[in-house]
Amino acid sequence: MITLGFPKEKRKFVPHITIAQDVIFKCDFSIIKEAIGAPDIGKIPVDRLYLFKSEQIENKRVYTKISEYELLGFKKL
Repeated sequence: MITLGFPKEKRKFVPHITIAQDVIFKCDFSIIKEAIGAPDIGKIPVDRLYLFKSEQIENKRVYTKISEYELLGFKKL
C-alpha cells in the first residue's frame, strides 16, 4: 500500500475477517465456544479483495467500500 501513497503502519499486521463487533454476551464466551465446537468451513475461494472504510456514525458501524482488487491467477476449486 506504500506504493499507493499510504504511510507504513507501525503496528504488527494481523490479517483478519471481522465476524462481529461490539457484541456483549450474557454468559462467559467459553460456554458458547464449547457449545458450538470447532468450525469446519473447508476451503474458501478468494478471487478479489475489497478495501473498506469503517466508521462510527450516529452510534452505528458503517462500512464504505473504497476499492476492489481482482486477484490474478485465481482458480476455482
